[in-house]
Amino acid sequence: NLFAMANDQTSFMDAFGMADNVLLAGVKSITDLMTTPGLINLDFADVQSVMHGMGNAILGTGVSSSSQLSADADGNMPERA
Repeated sequence: NLFAMANDQTSFMDAFGMADNVLLAGVKSITDLMTTPGLINLDFADVQSVMHGMGNAILGTGVSSSSQLSADADGNMPERA
């Protein structure tokens, strides 16, 4: 939620920069699934078939540097809608 990240001192350009970073993180997450070899190997057709006709989407990201990365990242995400 950009309103939670911004405050009264946030400039118009900084607000657009925040929005750009959120969109970049979302697109990067999906492209990383397609380009990084691993346990799940996807291509664009896989992603498209899952997302086609699904309507609006909510994409959340989290960050952690501990040994329990996924649990910490999930705990750092805001409540799901």
